[in-house]
Amino acid sequence: YMEFRLVDNANVSIDLYSVLGTKIKTIVSLKNLGGFQKINLSSSGLTSGIYILKIIVDGQSLSKKLIVK
Repeated sequence: YMEFRLVDNANVSIDLYSVLGTKIKTIVSLKNLGGFQKINLSSSGLTSGIYILKIIVDGQSLSKKLIVK
């Protein structure tokens, strides 16, 4: 799972990509999300390897590496 806190309400999306840049799935796409959040990141259906999580909050993006064993 992934935990984060938003000071103000925001539009949030979290997408999962392969290391080659292919979008695999959207994990979360919510509007007016605020406060403390806990998102379940299930690796069900994913093969072992390295993936990229792209997190976008009100247009600002951040990418994080995700390793599935």
